[in-house]
Amino acid sequence: MTKAVAAAPKAAAPAKKAAAAPKAAAPVKKAAAAPKAAAPKAVAPKAVAAPAKKAAAKKAAVAKPVAAKKAAAAPAAGAAMKPIKEAMGKTALVAHLAAASGVDTKVAKTVLAALEQTISASIGKKGLGEFTMPGLFKVVVQNVPARKAYKGIDRFTKQERTFPAKPASTKVKVRAMKKLKDAAGA
Repeated sequence: MTKAVAAAPKAAAPAKKAAAAPKAAAPVKKAAAAPKAAAPKAVAPKAVAAPAKKAAAKKAAVAKPVAAKKAAAAPAAGAAMKPIKEAMGKTALVAHLAAASGVDTKVAKTVLAALEQTISASIGKKGLGEFTMPGLFKVVVQNVPARKAYKGIDRFTKQERTFPAKPASTKVKVRAMKKLKDAAGA
């Protein structure tokens, strides 16, 4: 480009216009180069627009049954659920919660993990020492102090003996609350 610029003053007026045109063309090319880079982005959405519309239509079609499930789950939440006859593992529980609430299994798994972490943090060493799931159960931590060895009378043999020392321990107690008691009684 520097040779063209240096040759331009020596040339005639038409040559100046011709040399000026490449200068103007060069920024245009740069500007055109930028749109070319942007053009695939612009073209890509157009090319993706049709599948995006199809995907949106599929999502809408999927959303309708999910909305129907949510609508069906909402009255079911107030009504009694069918009795469950089998013990559930973690996977079965996650699948059941996802189906009952009308959400994806990943969401149900995440909520279950968050609940587990919340309970652990509440009853942990530096936590409050108790956790309440309103209406269902209450988890309480009891710290039992260490006990020294002592002499006493064995209540079975009625003879004096030395009872061994016991180290400090932690007990976790779960107490059922009203809703859980009513469900067990019904």
